[in-house]
Amino acid sequence: MNLKSVKILIAAAIVVISANLLAGCSPKNVSEAGMERIAEAQEMKKTVKLSLVQVKADDKGFVLRLMLDNPEKKPITSLQAWLAYNPDDLKGISIDTAVSAFELTAPYDNNFDNEAGLMMLGRSAVSAVNDKEIVVADLHFGRVSDGVAMIEAYDYKQDLTGHTSANMMLDGAPVNILLKPQSPLLILNQ
Repeated sequence: MNLKSVKILIAAAIVVISANLLAGCSPKNVSEAGMERIAEAQEMKKTVKLSLVQVKADDKGFVLRLMLDNPEKKPITSLQAWLAYNPDDLKGISIDTAVSAFELTAPYDNNFDNEAGLMMLGRSAVSAVNDKEIVVADLHFGRVSDGVAMIEAYDYKQDLTGHTSANMMLDGAPVNILLKPQSPLLILNQ
């Protein structure tokens, strides 16, 4: 069984387990305090911004720094950042997390799918990171063609169901506090 098949099986198991767990969480089964917590999470002001900064460029490619702007110094415990790019323009080479404020890596993340044009990154911290500017990783992309290339945040959702979020804990549960990323996140002139 190859790695892609294993990922599909794990994802299917997670969907089935999540559906079964959520089936018992209808409003009639949730306490008043639980309903208040859900409302508070939905009202949580999103102030954290995701950005990409070009650190280096040469004829072979680019080094981009993935950053979080956290002006209110919220305690961020985890981050998931999937980025989309055109594989006819760019090729993902490596992800350097040695510079990251987050010390833990999510399973099956921190890699590229160059056929689909996706960079998949998942990071978390033992202790919440509450700096104003947070370095997440340095991303190395190679040039495939000359011209303009764009990188987008992939599958952002207000809650935790998407593939791009910055999370803090609220009453023991994670809450996404990431603003919807600008589109495109970065334009590269090759």
